[in-house]
Amino acid sequence: MQKALTDRFVASVKPAANVVQQDIFDLGYSGLALRVGRRDKVWCYFHRAGGKLHRMRLGRYPEMSLAEARQAWLQARKGLAEGRANVRGGQSEKLELSDGNAGAMTRSRPGDLPEVTSEMIEAGVDALMYRR
Repeated sequence: MQKALTDRFVASVKPAANVVQQDIFDLGYSGLALRVGRRDKVWCYFHRAGGKLHRMRLGRYPEMSLAEARQAWLQARKGLAEGRANVRGGQSEKLELSDGNAGAMTRSRPGDLPEVTSEMIEAGVDALMYRR
């Protein structure tokens, strides 16, 4: 279903009685959808890569408003166009070194594989130890 989404509609929409979840696409924002389920509402960005359809989760409603979802959609589109593979919620995920300590690294999302950066190579960090 496609519809020009509004804050009022997003707040009140519920899935049909016989449907577990449904995607409501925002007109004018190619690929941006609100996935409405029985328990929650999630913002998603649908895009194609390598001939396959992918769904990128941007955030949950009401924590992420319609305006924030549209901004995250724009950032995700730009990131994918620039060739960044791990773009979620509008930001590419990068592994950061904290205070030069190669052992203390943080990831923006648990379970995601880090990008190997030049700082990691210089610090002698073995990225293979971070495999799932």
